[in-house]
Amino acid sequence: MSKTRRAVYISAVARYSDMIVQFVSVMLIARLLTPEEIGVFSISVAVIALAQTLREFGLGAYVVQERELDRSHIRSAFGVALVLAWTIALLITAASGPLAIFYGREGIRDVLLVLALTFLISPIGLPAQAMLIRELQFGKLYLVQLVSSAIQVAVSITLAALGFGYLSMAWASLVGGLVGITVLSVLKPDLVFMLPSLSAWRRIAAFGGFASGANLVGTIGVNMAELIIGRMLGFSAVAYYSRAMGLLNIFRSTVQATVMSVALPAFADQYRAGIDMRPDYGRAAALMTGLAWPFYGVLALLAQPVIRLLYGRQWDEAVVIAQILCAGGAVMAVVILGGPLLTAIGEVRANLWRETAIQVPRAAFTLVAALHSLEAVAVAQVAAYLVALAFTQTSTRRFIGFGMPELVRSTWRSLALTAVTLAAASLPLLLLLPNAAAGIAAGISSDLTDDGLIPWRSLLLPSLFGTCGWLAGAFLLDHPIRREIVVACAGGARWARTARF
Repeated sequence: MSKTRRAVYISAVARYSDMIVQFVSVMLIARLLTPEEIGVFSISVAVIALAQTLREFGLGAYVVQERELDRSHIRSAFGVALVLAWTIALLITAASGPLAIFYGREGIRDVLLVLALTFLISPIGLPAQAMLIRELQFGKLYLVQLVSSAIQVAVSITLAALGFGYLSMAWASLVGGLVGITVLSVLKPDLVFMLPSLSAWRRIAAFGGFASGANLVGTIGVNMAELIIGRMLGFSAVAYYSRAMGLLNIFRSTVQATVMSVALPAFADQYRAGIDMRPDYGRAAALMTGLAWPFYGVLALLAQPVIRLLYGRQWDEAVVIAQILCAGGAVMAVVILGGPLLTAIGEVRANLWRETAIQVPRAAFTLVAALHSLEAVAVAQVAAYLVALAFTQTSTRRFIGFGMPELVRSTWRSLALTAVTLAAASLPLLLLLPNAAAGIAAGISSDLTDDGLIPWRSLLLPSLFGTCGWLAGAFLLDHPIRREIVVACAGGARWARTARF
């Protein structure tokens, strides 16, 4: 098994383990906190996300892609990280009051003050984590992620149950960060307990300035919707939007995050070796869309029972928003690979301009749409993702010769696979819930949840049928993902034969 495939599998296990932990958290938090409380935290996190991008400054990516890395480079990256993070923590503290006044919620100030503390500790784990990624040691990263995430969720639920409200998730974030650093100090003590330096700061700044600029522009675009919604449509609206995005994050935090965590070091490894990157980039696009497009299609079909199962009926207004955003998620499944590719080949300046060309129209679309409705904001995101697709393919054609024709040739089987999966998932709905047939035919959300506490007809059976249809379609269409399924099954069978119980 290649080291890249092994890294992907280990990362997948890590992401799915984290998804299970987060599922428990989401289901309980949604019932312990009100939409207003979750809205306050969501606005605060959107602000922190922008600051976090500045804090990272592309330092992790620098360590991963640097061709001639030595300890002085690592120490310098650590030193720059400390200066940036601690400066930003002070800025967040100073801005917390004015932001609370701007949004008219004192709670935003309290959440920001707690989250600012995470910036004081986060640089400590950066060198160790970046080196684990560079070395494709995702097993150790899995351990760090699983332990810190589990404890963070436990603290969040406990504090929410004790009445801490929106602050429960903020304090939990701080505790999770401390736990992650503790685990890293055991795995890589020489990189956690090291003295910072600024000897190579100019070289790091040359890379990090453009890399962080691209990340910052992208993060602003991603979080702009929630910031605008919170200001123009209210905190309940931003909570509904956040819950809808939470469904999409099921895929983004597992499958997409798995691929993205390996994409940068894998592309960088190929680039250092002088390998033609077009075949593997096309294969990555085929695999990503072969997973993402069927997932988003089925999620749009079953959005209502999924939301009611996870969040409860009080979140029904998020159903249509989630269905619209699923279309955007399908487009982003292709766009998302462009950033790691350009970073891996050192074209961070081009990646910055690409992100700027994408996110400026996105902000404009969102601002105009917020004058109308929350649904219009969701549609604006889809339009922005289509713009992103055009700019990304322009960049990939320029630098590696992978344009729109190559993308179509790589992903047409994924489109057919999605159609097969959706047909299979719709079958039990049409047979067991006749009232759903009209809604499915019209492409609208109908009430599918009339089968009691356990939604076996509206959710479980369609999910099972969709999974079976996806598997059958992958083999019938000879989709590139078929080989990955075979390899994964063969590896599982070998493990089962050799495992001792």
